[in-house]
Amino acid sequence: MPVYEYICTGCSERTQRLQDVGEDSSGRKCLSCGQGVLKKVFSVFGTQASQGPGLSCSPSPENRRT
Repeated sequence: MPVYEYICTGCSERTQRLQDVGEDSSGRKCLSCGQGVLKKVFSVFGTQASQGPGLSCSPSPENRRT
């Protein structure tokens, strides 16, 4: 299940919610202020890649600056 990030339209509090991909979250109220409606916001996520040719984030020895 992915984690989605929301922001409250009333108090601007950011919260995260673990939910199914197709689950409807419309009409949910803010847990902090109880007044605002939660609006889904774009958030970044991390992932882990296996090390192999062409998958490294660091420059190869021949491309490193000295």
